[in-house]
Parts: sequence; C-alpha cells; structure tokens
Amino acid sequence: FTHTQVNMLFFSLCFCIVLVVTNAFNHCSWSVDGTVLDLSYFLENDITIKSDDGVYCYKYTPCQNGTLPCPGGTYGMVTQEVTKDFEEWCYKLAYWDQGITAPKHTVLPWQETWTFAYDNGDGCPGPEDAPRNLTIQWICRPDVDYQIQFISEGEQCMYSIVIGSKHACSATPTPPPARDCFWQTPDSSHALNLTLLKDTVISNVADDNNQLLYRYTPCDNALKCNQTEVMADVSNLASGDCVTYLAKWQGGQVYAPTYSDQYQTWQFVYLNGETCDGLQSTTQILWVCDPMAGQFKVTKSGRIAPCVYEVVIQSKFACD
Repeated sequence: FTHTQVNMLFFSLCFCIVLVVTNAFNHCSWSVDGTVLDLSYFLENDITIKSDDGVYCYKYTPCQNGTLPCPGGTYGMVTQEVTKDFEEWCYKLAYWDQGITAPKHTVLPWQETWTFAYDNGDGCPGPEDAPRNLTIQWICRPDVDYQIQFISEGEQCMYSIVIGSKHACSATPTPPPARDCFWQTPDSSHALNLTLLKDTVISNVADDNNQLLYRYTPCDNALKCNQTEVMADVSNLASGDCVTYLAKWQGGQVYAPTYSDQYQTWQFVYLNGETCDGLQSTTQILWVCDPMAGQFKVTKSGRIAPCVYEVVIQSKFACD
C-alpha cells in the first residue's frame, strides 16, 4: 500500500455510543499550569470519521484503547481503515498509554490549542519498521461538541488530526480578540488577527513616485488627511501634506477580506477613498504569509491604474 497525502476538509461524521467498564478509565483530564483539559465526555462517545469517497475511515476513542483490533492485532485508541480496489487495510495509529499522553497547551490571543503527540502506532513499512506517528490537536471551539477540521496522512507514516471542540476550552478561556480586527475563513482553518497593529502606522515610499509616502493604520482611522480621519492615505514626503486618502475604517465586517489558500494571502478591497477626477477610488491591501517577515514588511505600494492603489504587506500574522 502506497501512502499518499490525504487532506479531507469534508467528512461524514458518525456519532457512536461506546459501552465502558465503569472502573476502567477515569483519567481523561490534564492540568497544565493550572489550566485544565477535560475530555471525559469522550469516554462514552467515540469519534468516527469517514472520507466522502468511502476509502478512509478513522476511529478514535480518546483516553482508552477502545477501537476493535485489526486482524491479528490488539485494541487501540486510533484506527485507520482503508478500503480500495476491493482490498482492505487496517492500522493502529496510536495506543492509549497514560504515561506518554501529557499534552502541550498553547494559548494565543485568538486560539487555545492542546496538542498530543504519539509515536507508538503499528510499524510503518520500511527497513526499520518504525512506529506510526500521530499528532492530535484539540482546538477550543465553544460552539460545538466536536468537529473535525483537518486530517492528513503524510510521508513516512506521519498522521495529523485537528478537532475543534468546546471541551478543549479551559475553565478560564482566553478573552477573544477584538472582533473588529480579527477575521477567519468560513471553516475556521485560517485566521488573520491584526489587533496588535491597531496603534501602528505602516508606511512605505511609493514604488512609482519617490516623492510620495503611503501610510496605513490597520483597523483604525488614526490618520488625518485635510481634517478627515482616515485609515490609509498618500502624503507628500517633503512637506507632509496629505495628497489623497485611500480608505476609511468602518468596522471589521465592512470591506471584510477574502482569503486565497493557494497564495496564502488575505485581500482587502476598499471603495471608500477620496474620488479622483470623477472616478471612484479603489484600494487593495494584501497581507501575504511570510513567517520570517515579523509583524509586517511592506513590499509594494503605489498606483496601479487611474484611481486604483495597491499595498502589499508580508507578515507572520497572515500565516495563522
């Protein structure tokens, strides 16, 4: 069987009740720096994930070896079943072992995550028959019991499962980011949070005219252009006088961005800038993922057509 990358963003989810021996398992919670993850709900509710094409089926019983054995094997915690071309394969991706399951807890301004890493699955075909590796991430999603957000099989038997769940939200959850400066894709797989830049003026000399300076204050009308409070403008570099304004901030849901997974880019298009020669102003601001760029690095700014402007910014914030 040749392992290939499997990315399944849409699943047929099955909700199953599992009978559990009453005194078998009662250790399904962890405390990290005083913050608690409690998955005991899943001691009586397992997780089954099927691909739409029916080829792959994953079964996961958190905190217990509750999945049925593969032929000739034993009970496990996570099982992958593959049915293809009238043939079937079955692998245990991880076994429950309380001594090796302490999670890593990560709290970001916009997301809380618990990460489990297992390296005790069935052997991967190869010279060393190394065990399969599985990473399971539980992400705080207050609105659902659980929802599979991502599952993949990579090279060398490396697997990953991402689950959103209200059970991954700690008792004292992190305050949500300012919603007017935070955006997510519809499936919550990508986010752009510019809250930390609300008090920042991002500026760059125009590519097409070194006498002009483009200025931009994300999520805020912190600039003044001829007595008008604006979010982005163009000023004369020598005198400091405003030449024209490009956009006004009207809240996060007005001119909300779109996201391109192919280019890892967030695109804002503003149509509320100052008119020029009777034309409606259009300003495009692109936030491009670059983990090495820090908070922001302007790579392009200028006028690309009559009354049409563009600013391109590379940033680690566009990579979430």
